[in-house]
Amino acid sequence: MKKLLTLIIVLVSIYAVAQVGIGTETPDLSAMLDVKSTEKGFLPPRMTTAQRDAINGGTFTEGLVIYNTDLNCLQFWNATEWISSCDGVGNPGDGEDPGGEDPGDEDPETEWTLTSVASYNGISVIDGQGVSYNGETIPAASTITLNVNVTLTGPYNIAYTHAGTGLTFSASGNFTATGAQTITLVNNEIDIPWDTIGMLSMSLETNAANTLEISPIIDVKTIPASETQVVEVTSATGRIWMDRDLGARRAATGVIDLLSIGNMNQWGRGNDGHEIIVFRVAVGSQLGKGFNSTTSTLSPSDVPGHNQFITTSSGTNDWRATRNDALWQGVSGVNNPCPSGFRLPTSDEIQNEIVQYSITSAATAFATPMKFSTTGVRNFSNTFATTAGAGFQNINYWTSTAITGGIPGGLNRVYSAQLDNSSDGAGIKQTPKGGGYAVRCIKN
Repeated sequence: MKKLLTLIIVLVSIYAVAQVGIGTETPDLSAMLDVKSTEKGFLPPRMTTAQRDAINGGTFTEGLVIYNTDLNCLQFWNATEWISSCDGVGNPGDGEDPGGEDPGDEDPETEWTLTSVASYNGISVIDGQGVSYNGETIPAASTITLNVNVTLTGPYNIAYTHAGTGLTFSASGNFTATGAQTITLVNNEIDIPWDTIGMLSMSLETNAANTLEISPIIDVKTIPASETQVVEVTSATGRIWMDRDLGARRAATGVIDLLSIGNMNQWGRGNDGHEIIVFRVAVGSQLGKGFNSTTSTLSPSDVPGHNQFITTSSGTNDWRATRNDALWQGVSGVNNPCPSGFRLPTSDEIQNEIVQYSITSAATAFATPMKFSTTGVRNFSNTFATTAGAGFQNINYWTSTAITGGIPGGLNRVYSAQLDNSSDGAGIKQTPKGGGYAVRCIKN
């Protein structure tokens, strides 16, 4: 019995210090356990994340290994976190944000202003036509068009710099022909799949000259009313207004401010897309066009069911086939385009502001807390009222007040507010319902 006990103790001692081999009689000297097989693999404990986290009450020993069936990954505990073999990260959401644009986001956008630098064996940019284009930040939904005229072929280098971030777009190559060319940067953005790796290059097929002429043309689109930021301002009359027009990207910073020009709704019509406008800015003038198409078919109901601007050239000048003066009446009124809690002002309410602030011109309109600025006018025939060389000078707003009778010829008209000194001066005017005017909302 003593001999047997001695043998067991000796064997246990040998086992305690030796390497163990499975599938091999000569285990590696550096390994405590050496498993060798060309037919089968090693299968560690398999469990879900919840089961893993419940091991020993959530207290893990460094080096613990499991296979996570939720992540389909081999994981080990490094004394701080679980490390996964499949991606190098323990738990989804762990780790620091590396910053920058999320590659999973759709359509990352960059907003641009335009300056230009050009070089070509002494080529210079004509003064005032691009050396320093002092524009506002152009919305990402815009385009930039460059009209280039060159008379001498040869190599060129052109750069456009984003004033806000210092990012530069550049192009270089050889002018191969002479004459006028148009270069358009569409939407000011480039869509590249997030997993694309490579170099982006761009060439311009333009002409050449000792003089490079650059005339920027910028298209800027208004935004949907639902995306218009609601910022309240209080008038001396005690009424609370939005500080910007529906569809404007910001409150006005001047009498003429491209980004403060908003949508042009037909009176009584909801926000269905007909009101969205694209403004083209080129060499001191501003021209407008509807973002969506037009139709001359009058609507039989209060809701046309499409986004087209409905044109009229005669008759009642109304976008509806039959008259309805009850639209846009109050905060719960049919087709109220304003945000929740807001509505269109009545003619009396906006007349009170005209009197309170002695509004007689665009300058006095802008001097109010509401910062009324140029809005432009879209006529019922789909033409845009502009002032040559200065762009949209008109300041015209809808009111909710309809004229219920007494108009010669049966024209369907409502009261609008003109806040500039063009035409017959500032004041409340009679306006056909089919035109497109700006909307400034007042709190109910």
